[in-house]
Amino acid sequence: MGNVFFICGPHCSGKTSIIKRLYKEGVISYAGDEIGKRLYYNRKLITDKQNSDFELEVTQMELTRDASLDTKNQICCIETWHPGNLAYAAVRNPDFLPKLLDECKKSKILNDVWGISLRVPVGQIAQRTQTFSNKREWAEYFYREIDKKLDFCIDLLDLKSRTTEIISEDNIENVYQLVKNEIENTTTLPTLRE
Repeated sequence: MGNVFFICGPHCSGKTSIIKRLYKEGVISYAGDEIGKRLYYNRKLITDKQNSDFELEVTQMELTRDASLDTKNQICCIETWHPGNLAYAAVRNPDFLPKLLDECKKSKILNDVWGISLRVPVGQIAQRTQTFSNKREWAEYFYREIDKKLDFCIDLLDLKSRTTEIISEDNIENVYQLVKNEIENTTTLPTLRE
């Protein structure tokens, strides 16, 4: 049982919307954003062109956040987290993956975290994307490659037995309820509000 969860999945799988709603409804008390996405918007980055320095920066920011989490009295949920960031690196900078993995394994919460991996059917990324509405085919290809690496990266971090896979289909309400139930059935703390 644990109190820290990560939700990973490709672009348009519903991660951000689900975490925001979990927080708003009091299911979780901490909602951690996707650090790489925050940097993408703040710096106007080109997603598929980031080098190993960027991968390391994101990982170090994740590790700093990991160390600051108070996991005893709150239910924390983090978007993408180390498995997702490793998947990006596996696609963009595969030679850097071993170094990044060594860094990720320094996480103070690695042994206590539980995961939810949202998977999307083929074509859904191109259909849903607003961020890349002018590059839908590229988005489908690039994020499908990320999606293909997620299981591998979850395995690299020895998180397979603590990660539940949920297919994120068109009905976001059903997906939300599955995620909520997974968190409520796994956590050692009661939800904040009923």
